[in-house]
Amino acid sequence: MKIKKYAIISLFLLLFFQMPIFSSDFNMEYLFNIYEQYRSVPKNLMLMKHKHVVHELSIIQDLNNTVKVEQVGNSVENRSINLVSFGKGKIKILLWSQMHGNEPTATAALLAIFRYFADNIDNPFVQYLQKNISIHALIMLNPDGAERFQRRNAYDIDINRDANMLQTPEGKILKNMQERIKPDYGFNLHNMGGRETVDGTNNILKIGLMAPPFNKENEDNPIRIKAKKVAVHIKSVLDKYINGHVAKYKADYMPRAFGDAMQFWGVSTVLLETGSYTGDDPIFLEKLNFVALLSVFDILAKNKLTEIDEKKYDEIPLEGRPVFDLLIKNALIVNGLKIEPFMGDVGINVDYKLKNGKIDTIGYIKDIGDLSIYNGKNIIEGEDLVLTPGFIAIDNVNKENKSELLQKGFTTIYHTNEDLKLQLTPTILDTDILIERIPEFTSILAKKYNLSKKGEIKRNYAADILLFSKENDSSVDLGNLRYLIVNGQIKKTQE
Repeated sequence: MKIKKYAIISLFLLLFFQMPIFSSDFNMEYLFNIYEQYRSVPKNLMLMKHKHVVHELSIIQDLNNTVKVEQVGNSVENRSINLVSFGKGKIKILLWSQMHGNEPTATAALLAIFRYFADNIDNPFVQYLQKNISIHALIMLNPDGAERFQRRNAYDIDINRDANMLQTPEGKILKNMQERIKPDYGFNLHNMGGRETVDGTNNILKIGLMAPPFNKENEDNPIRIKAKKVAVHIKSVLDKYINGHVAKYKADYMPRAFGDAMQFWGVSTVLLETGSYTGDDPIFLEKLNFVALLSVFDILAKNKLTEIDEKKYDEIPLEGRPVFDLLIKNALIVNGLKIEPFMGDVGINVDYKLKNGKIDTIGYIKDIGDLSIYNGKNIIEGEDLVLTPGFIAIDNVNKENKSELLQKGFTTIYHTNEDLKLQLTPTILDTDILIERIPEFTSILAKKYNLSKKGEIKRNYAADILLFSKENDSSVDLGNLRYLIVNGQIKKTQE
């Protein structure tokens, strides 16, 4: 009987500690782990449009009318801009996301937060927030930009530089909400370029924070001091997941920007910039936004901001040097012209654009030369490698032959009419290729057919690159093709 009794007690304790803690306490790990239950947008946020936001807001409102959704205006192209509100406390918070249309991470996180509130209205933590704070969010402030996945609005104006002139309908809406709500705290939610580091390290910057200045002297007042305390708190939360990858966003005083203007208008404002994440979890940074914002709501509801030392804000490292998406170091570069090869580094970046509803990948050479002060998200050590442009085939080839051409180092296939077809086929490539012959397969043909950006190693040209094992200074062997890089992406690696 005693054994059975202890077994029951042990089982009870095990189940108890595995259950979520439903109390007014903030349970960070639990919230981090449940994020995906409340995520409702496309896996790739480039494809998240205004229709997704509107659809999700209608679901949230139907789930629970304690979450209020109000259309507060329209964009240039007449898409609705909506204010989502929750809570009835005296402490007022205003958040705005995606004022730059190609910066979507916080939009996904905010939608998940309000879905979480709607689904868990009886949760003591949610009830405590509802009682003590009022949360208001302009989700996807720039829906026209989001439709195109571009930074600016349909006027081609940067909304975040319109705080003074207020010429955009989106900027006017944000200013109107500041005047109507009179928030105590503001959160300006953005994405960074994704190629930044933490100063003094090679760590990729994953989230940047800033308490924007309210004047050009960069002075403090009680409003900004509270913003600094909030930033310090957010860093303490993020450090549990990305320690060493958080920094202060580096920017001068910009009175025409909304973050700086909000601080001047008396709103304790924090800029949160989401960077890049190269791990296996594509929504990891969304989860961090979700948890960080909920943690701020918690300390504001419990009036714990006074416990934070704002001097720790000065200890947060600054944003450092940029990184390349791919860095090839110290290779012998044959640049597709009839000039002497030279030693150097090549920095490559890959951008993504939305074109006709599809994601277009653009890999380009960002810089060449001595790039030893920079880091790369991916690095190829090139000491024993010869770097050349990809070969260009002028041929009408079928799909079966394309794969074969790719394996032989052809990164561009130019299709011509039969009467213009040249007698260039892969068969003319010998096993050994003289380095001086490489222009025959790259820049000469590229220029003839207006493909020069695919036939040279040059800044802002296409990152179509071959890397061969170096045999000698005059030739390369096709059998020693080590890396095939097409449009900035490694397609073949032969170690």
